[in-house]
Amino acid sequence: MFFGNLIPLKKRLGGNIEFMLTGSAPIKPEVMDFLKVSMGINMVEGYGMTENAASHCTTRIDDVMSGHVG
Repeated sequence: MFFGNLIPLKKRLGGNIEFMLTGSAPIKPEVMDFLKVSMGINMVEGYGMTENAASHCTTRIDDVMSGHVG
C-alpha cells in the first residue's frame, strides 16, 4: 500500500525549505494560508513588473497576514 500522501508536503519537497516567494498574479488568501499551514513556512508575495519593481514590492518575511502586498 502506498502512503506517499501521508508524508508532509514540506518533507516531500526535501525538508529544507525556509520560505517561498511568489511573483505571479495575486494569489487568493485561502491558498496562501493553506501553503503556510501545510508546509509550516512563511510565504513572501511579490507584485510588480518583474523587470524593474517586483523585488521592491513584497510582503515582509515575518508578515502572517495574507491578501496584500507591500
